[in-house]
Amino acid sequence: MSAPSVPWSRETKRLVVLIALGLVTFAIIRLPIVIRPLLLGLLLAYLLSPPAERLMTRFRRRRGAVSALVHLLAIALVLVALLIIVPSVIDQMQSLRIDFRQIQASIHDRLSTPIVIGGQTVDLQAAVKQLGENLNSLLQTLLGEAVGLLVDLAQALVQLILIVVVSFYLLKDGPLINQRLEAWLPAAVRGDFVALRAQTGRTWNAFFRGQLVLGLIMGVVVGLTMWVLGVRSALLIGILYGVLEVVPNFGPTTATIPTLMIAYFTGSTWLPVSAEVFTLIVLIAAVALQQLENLVLVPRVMGHHLNLHPVVVLLGGATALKPRPRLAKPSQSSR
Repeated sequence: MSAPSVPWSRETKRLVVLIALGLVTFAIIRLPIVIRPLLLGLLLAYLLSPPAERLMTRFRRRRGAVSALVHLLAIALVLVALLIIVPSVIDQMQSLRIDFRQIQASIHDRLSTPIVIGGQTVDLQAAVKQLGENLNSLLQTLLGEAVGLLVDLAQALVQLILIVVVSFYLLKDGPLINQRLEAWLPAAVRGDFVALRAQTGRTWNAFFRGQLVLGLIMGVVVGLTMWVLGVRSALLIGILYGVLEVVPNFGPTTATIPTLMIAYFTGSTWLPVSAEVFTLIVLIAAVALQQLENLVLVPRVMGHHLNLHPVVVLLGGATALKPRPRLAKPSQSSR
């Protein structure tokens, strides 16, 4: 008869978490080429695990066959989405027609007039000249690195294949890996480890699915809003917001910068306002949508996926002193 499970103390749990974080950080620093596909493969396996489990339960098929089927379906969905989206993206990019030399000339015209502040005249001609030289140098550098870009794309394709392979084996052999890990642990702590692993896995899996839902919602809402306002390439902007939604705090800000640049240099398709006024309108809309997300969408979507009340989500973000509340939720739900 096995010994009864001894609950871990708070200090032991903290020590285990610190050691695990230290090992992961060391691996990321020392082996970035290997760790990146491994982590992304683990993330992909997490996301594909629920549909795989449902298929195995319903059709009583072997885990390897179901894992292969789920990955093939995921790849097919991505390819179909690309076939639908890519032509529209290309049309949007062609319709955008941002001429960098025209932008340089526009900046030159706007800054060539001396600025008077408190009776003092500030001449920005030197800064404009330096800006033009830097922009020309940047364009030449980008053109000269076209071959390097192709090499990077080839490496990215190889890493993508590696990610899919890692995800397949993690999903296929997940129970076996878990059994081996459990066998290495002392019997006294094995029960707590199994319970902690299961709860953490469910929480983070739900968190990632919630992030995907938020990205989809914000991509659609932002794209439609920019289209209504008359911002060119609204589809591109929506896709950019949706993709960068997974980056807390900095993602929406990063997506807002090119949006404002497009609004400023191309104007609206129907609003009879100046570039400055239109850019301000777009900025107000972007900030309003971000506040709507933080105060309404994040508490509801993430609260639903993590089984937390929306008020708890908001209070968790405020307690963590983070601009975006979602950062505090996985740890809170795992407690």
